[in-house]
Amino acid sequence: MSIAMDQGAMTDNSDQAAAIGGGTADGKVVVIGVGLSREDLTERHLALIRGAGLLVGGRRHLEWFADLPVEKLAVTRELDLLLETIRRERERRRVVVLASGDPLCYGIGSRLATALGRERVAFHPNVSAVAGAFARLGEP
Repeated sequence: MSIAMDQGAMTDNSDQAAAIGGGTADGKVVVIGVGLSREDLTERHLALIRGAGLLVGGRRHLEWFADLPVEKLAVTRELDLLLETIRRERERRRVVVLASGDPLCYGIGSRLATALGRERVAFHPNVSAVAGAFARLGEP
């Protein structure tokens, strides 16, 4: 994976994150399961995203928040570099990671918890990929 940072908007929105239960003081990385689409994000998810100092995710997910004035980091190939960047940045601002699929089932969440320590990552799940697939197929 390679990473690309959008430094066009350097606003740190960590005060918003602090108001809903987490500022930068705890140094936790927030991982948000995006579900099947942007419409699956709850108000709590959206508040955490708006409170990010650094928003990390795939390009498609970051495009959902193109108008949000926050620095964005797109994940493409360099996972070790991404993890090092997150490790460094979490100490100075709220890092929010948008995760597709099931973040703790072979996803980025497991990798973050292993690299940073479980106590340094907060998970906010959503509709899982498996549940979504069964729903779309109409299977019980």
